[in-house]
Amino acid sequence: MKLAIITYDTRHLKTEQVALGLHQLGGYEMSFFALPFVERPARTILFAHRPDMSAGAQSADVAAAAGASYTKVSEVNEIPTEGFDYYIIAGAGLLPATWVERTLGKVVNSHPGIIPLVRGLDAFKWAILDGMPIGNTLHFIDSEADAGEVFAQSLTPVFATDNLESFARRHYELEIQMMVDFEAFLRQKRPSSAKNQYETRPARMRMKAEQQEQLRVAFEHYRAQFAKG
Repeated sequence: MKLAIITYDTRHLKTEQVALGLHQLGGYEMSFFALPFVERPARTILFAHRPDMSAGAQSADVAAAAGASYTKVSEVNEIPTEGFDYYIIAGAGLLPATWVERTLGKVVNSHPGIIPLVRGLDAFKWAILDGMPIGNTLHFIDSEADAGEVFAQSLTPVFATDNLESFARRHYELEIQMMVDFEAFLRQKRPSSAKNQYETRPARMRMKAEQQEQLRVAFEHYRAQFAKG
């Protein structure tokens, strides 16, 4: 199976974890397409719910270790829309609509929230603050943010002994594992009931500092509601 790994031309932890996981599974011919990495403006983060992506290896080194080709591109439209079975989003911003239209049903993304209930940025944080179920979703990208066809979802278990940090770590690790196992989930694919099971809510923006200040108290309520064991 031919996979295009879309990532950034920089150190990137998720790229390292997903690509090396796929390489260890075997059976994939991978090609990396690396976009320029642009530093985001500094913002106030009171709780980092995901690890520092810059702690990963350089994407070019990961490609070499996986025996994959590595092509730098200046924009997504330079990535070919034919010749690959699937495109795996390891790191990318919003994809241009014209490119998405030519690759419908082939671009796999992992979203750290339950689609369509928790969409957009900081999904983990918003779900805790809103008291929504927390889990990961595998879906195909379409023209709307976090609204493409869902083919796998899994709730992240929370335990009575968890703190916010341990729960966030587990949630991220399960997201990576789902992405590595995307093909197995595709084989098990059943007609998606997500849009019937959950209400569709608007995509959210980054959480502001004053809302982040409420997270630890909100997590105590979330854990009391959803904890197992």
